[in-house]
Amino acid sequence: MLRSTRSFTRMGVMVVVLLFFAIGVASAVSPDEMSITTKSDEARKLFLKGRDLAERFHLDDARQILNEAIVKDPHFALAHLFLYYNSSSAMEAEQHLAEAAKSANSVSEAERLVIEAEQAFNKDNPVSGIAHLEKLVAMLPKDKRAQWTLGIHYGLREHNEKAVAQFQKVIALDKDFAPVYNSLGYTYVSLNDFEKAEEAFQNYVRLQPDEANPHDSLADLYTKMGKHEQAIEHYQQALKINPKFSWSQRKIGTNLVFLAQYEDGRTALRKAMAIESLPAERLRDMSLIVGSYLYEGKPADALAESEKIAEMAAKENLPEWIASCHLQECEIYRELNELEKAQASLEACRGVAEHSGLPDVAKTSIAQEILFQEGVLAVKRMDYQVA
Repeated sequence: MLRSTRSFTRMGVMVVVLLFFAIGVASAVSPDEMSITTKSDEARKLFLKGRDLAERFHLDDARQILNEAIVKDPHFALAHLFLYYNSSSAMEAEQHLAEAAKSANSVSEAERLVIEAEQAFNKDNPVSGIAHLEKLVAMLPKDKRAQWTLGIHYGLREHNEKAVAQFQKVIALDKDFAPVYNSLGYTYVSLNDFEKAEEAFQNYVRLQPDEANPHDSLADLYTKMGKHEQAIEHYQQALKINPKFSWSQRKIGTNLVFLAQYEDGRTALRKAMAIESLPAERLRDMSLIVGSYLYEGKPADALAESEKIAEMAAKENLPEWIASCHLQECEIYRELNELEKAQASLEACRGVAEHSGLPDVAKTSIAQEILFQEGVLAVKRMDYQVA
């Protein structure tokens, strides 16, 4: 599973990064591994449990366990950092990163490097963020999770060859560390090397045969290759292992839409909505339903569904999704050649960004998307100088 989103949270990164390191009591840990600063041994044990759950993509359970760890130790920096990656909204994510940063001067140097790296990424300064992680792996060359995390961030910034080399270092340290094969597989997908991607994902399945996510990842590859029936089979296998694995249910829906089975696709997406645990994930399913109507050539139905998204996002206080909804409506109106309504949607989006209290990184993302859409609208008007 590798998610991406047009909502302006860090959810796409959150699920992929899963920034966990080998953990022990700070005063009694191997020098090859990162120590964890916490005042509570019980919090440490909970963190270990949360890490294991997250690496197997049981993210709802992991969030619950990590919140329990924070109850035991409210200043547990890396527990807050984990929740930052797995937050359900941009504002919640910002709060957890701020809590982690508060403890940056009272944790180990390695922990501080991680926190400062994420602060840099959050401020759209990837050069600084990568430099911090490179310093970390130089400090801990045998820590597979530190090496893994650097590889993930290389991949997120499309330094794919560097990412592959980094993941190979992880495999050299521990050839049975299952999550690295997932990361390696998606990197090979980005390089359009589908044969090596399939090999990596098959190793992932081999190492975790009773987990849903390896089958989901393999199915993502087949989706990318246009093998939609084969993809659906593996998504179904993931759901057989874990009936609550909503991502696979969602992607059955999208593959059915790709096969022009629109109503069946929407039925599958609504089934995904019924098993989602987070409002943001239900909104994501609804956004895909909007897309299905557009693929089918039914813009009026797409707009009606988009209005439902805006209502739900407002109810759940998720302004990043309200902004995303306005952008989606802009695209619909543009395709209908209703350019004034498209421009009005952009202005509504701008208003959300300016008055919603979203963190700066989210506002920047929204502003960039608005600029892009304004450029596309200018092309539509044949105002090429403005574009």
